[in-house]
Amino acid sequence: MTELVSEAIALHNLPATLLLGLIVGYWLLVLLGVADSDTEPMDLNGDGIPDVSGSPNGLWPTCGRFLYLGQVPLMIVVSFLAVSMWMISMISNYYFNGLPGHRSAGVAVLLLIPNVLVSLVLTRIAAAPFRKLFSAMDKASTEGETVIDREAIVTSAQVDDRYGQVAIVTGAAPLLVNARTAPGDPVLIKGTTVRITSAGADHAFYFVEPTPSLTPTTSQP
Repeated sequence: MTELVSEAIALHNLPATLLLGLIVGYWLLVLLGVADSDTEPMDLNGDGIPDVSGSPNGLWPTCGRFLYLGQVPLMIVVSFLAVSMWMISMISNYYFNGLPGHRSAGVAVLLLIPNVLVSLVLTRIAAAPFRKLFSAMDKASTEGETVIDREAIVTSAQVDDRYGQVAIVTGAAPLLVNARTAPGDPVLIKGTTVRITSAGADHAFYFVEPTPSLTPTTSQP
């Protein structure tokens, strides 16, 4: 353990150790609620759109696309990069930069080049699952923001002013949302085609009304 600490704070590994320390400190502050986690992708081309697919050619935009910036939050990408660079720095200097206490700063700088290249590849691999996760979350959020005025089918036994659920047909799996009728409106039974008219409190549910092609309903008790 002592040898590991000595290697981590040695000059040839110190930059990578400091970067890792900053990342660890950041996530500790997030866990304590002092700092906000970065949950928004970056806007690399300055157009207000966090998708980097249309970015111009250049080193920074190319690296951004390679690391899925714009699709994965920056701090997650930087965290993977910092961990990878620290581990490779420790291993490469231990095996390829002489004996402890007699290591060369010049060799450490040369080892930094393959370190960065390999770390970029490892970061891309590690970030790939998060790309899919945030893409699915973004799609679900978009669907949730565009449900007003869309048609849906009642999937619960009924929808009344206290309870109910409807399914909106999408390009993928149906989007299930909680639904209510306005007070005094008839109860809508399962299979009824409805139109979503407005959102309830905090978008926890949506008000619906039958479409002109209404299937049978029951009277409100």
